Amino acid sequence: MSEHYDKVRLIDMLQAVERIERSMVSVALQAFLADEEKRDAVVYRLQIIGEAAYKVSDEFKRLHPQVEWFKLQGLRHRIVHDYGAIDDPTIYRIVNEYVPPLGEQLREIWTIHKMPNTGSSMARKDLESYLIYQGNPALAVRERSIS
Repeated sequence: MSEHYDKVRLIDMLQAVERIERSMVSVALQAFLADEEKRDAVVYRLQIIGEAAYKVSDEFKRLHPQVEWFKLQGLRHRIVHDYGAIDDPTIYRIVNEYVPPLGEQLREIWTIHKMPNTGSSMARKDLESYLIYQGNPALAVRERSIS
């Protein structure tokens, strides 16, 4: 897989991490458990992170062993295929204990690869209008942005 696609996957992961972080600011466990839409959104973002981690090239993974790629993929697999085995308090714990350090690791990778930095927040400002082509001529260009 090309470096371009690795960057696209990194963007996907950063965007999902930032959305999780924004939506979970000061959210207590009981509030999380009471908000079905928030729980669904967080689980969806965790799936995106896991799928993107799976699609990152082996070379990219070797360059960045600090990220637990296999665990990210495994979480996505459990959410999708063994959804009954993960309960909401576990998702809450994962989001609060593991997502913030993952975000820091991904932002560090972003910096290492000298991806464009146009403002104070790497993930929010760097890719405001990043356009990618999905590799299928039948698909339109899809905008990926970090808001």
